Amino acid sequence: MKKLIMGIVIILALCFSLFTTGCGENEHEGKTVVVFWHAMGGTLGDVLNDMIEDFNEQNPEIFIKSEFMGNYGTLAQKLMASSMVNGTPTMSQAYENWTHNFIEGEILTPLEYFIEKHNVNIKDFYEPMILSNTFDNVIYSYPFNKSMPVMYVNLDMLKEVGIEKIPETHVELMEAYKKLSTKYKGTAFSAKDAWNFFCLILQNGGKLTNPEETEAYFDSEAGVKSLNFLMDVIKNDYGFLTQGYDHQTEFAAKKVGLIVSSSVSKAYMNDITFNWTAAPLPSAKKKASIISGTNVVIFNNNPRNCSEEQQEAAWKFIDWFTQPEQTAHWSIKTNYMPVRKSALETEIMINHLKTDEFLKAALDQLPYADYEPKSGRWYQSRQEIGDILEKAFIEKKDASVYIKEIHNMVNKALKGE
Repeated sequence: MKKLIMGIVIILALCFSLFTTGCGENEHEGKTVVVFWHAMGGTLGDVLNDMIEDFNEQNPEIFIKSEFMGNYGTLAQKLMASSMVNGTPTMSQAYENWTHNFIEGEILTPLEYFIEKHNVNIKDFYEPMILSNTFDNVIYSYPFNKSMPVMYVNLDMLKEVGIEKIPETHVELMEAYKKLSTKYKGTAFSAKDAWNFFCLILQNGGKLTNPEETEAYFDSEAGVKSLNFLMDVIKNDYGFLTQGYDHQTEFAAKKVGLIVSSSVSKAYMNDITFNWTAAPLPSAKKKASIISGTNVVIFNNNPRNCSEEQQEAAWKFIDWFTQPEQTAHWSIKTNYMPVRKSALETEIMINHLKTDEFLKAALDQLPYADYEPKSGRWYQSRQEIGDILEKAFIEKKDASVYIKEIHNMVNKALKGE
């Protein structure tokens, strides 16, 4: 049965590869065509494609062929399937744990090769973004669309219930939830929101794993305290659970006064008419936040898409996209993070930050930002953590019960058991 399923996957991958690369061969004759798979749709996709068009105009010898894959789930499936039959694109967005698997399959060209060849000042990039793209001391990928969690605040609602300042600590945040719940609800969040949970753990002085990503550190005082914080919100009826990104809808509908969400969420809430802002995440023992989002990789295993010339052209686009002016433009238009420190010194960013407190709330967290574990074994663990969190909110047992379950599950996954 497994062989049959594998055969079907390979056939589908072959068909997909032929479908995506077999048409329009001569459409860009004389140019080096770089096939770029991504999952940027809607407004974000429009910004990306406009930038790609600019690059293509500035570099007439190259054509970046943008191919939208619908969403990250579909992108992951197509990358995995195409990698089995040497049908990969030239480059693609990829999360760190995908990259880890591609490295094991020896189908990536390390971007460190181009960094050294072209003498790139890697110190200009934010350190967590580079470290999360480094595997066995080699930079394999580059930060692409990186987001930061921020706290969105309905200032009108806070004023109405007598809250004079935006919460800056966990204690102040819980008190704000309590006061808001006398008239509205304090907050809403996805039952499976692992990102917020991980940030709480770091803020409470804990860690997710050891540096080698071979051992889980969830079973700790910080782990229990963080889950208790979220469970207390639900137990005390200070907030309610949602699915996916529905908490953004509830905030926009003025049903809750505070939510934690991605810096990019602003792009989906721009029709809000009440007085609102964004602020850095509240702290406990320390300030902490976790950068999320994908990176970009260059493949080497498809003779049709991954010649040395195509790889070099792909690098040229990546290098262009991450130059200070370009990454500043990308950040301003999308609320993703600029990947270079020098982007903050560009005229367009300096002028933008004079009026945009939303992006500033995210940027202010970069000096102490961290990243999630990046091994391939973390991906499945992360999904199961969300399931256990949801169970905790439903069953409402002691938080330590669920923390131990998370800890043991992640430990087994990290050890390959």
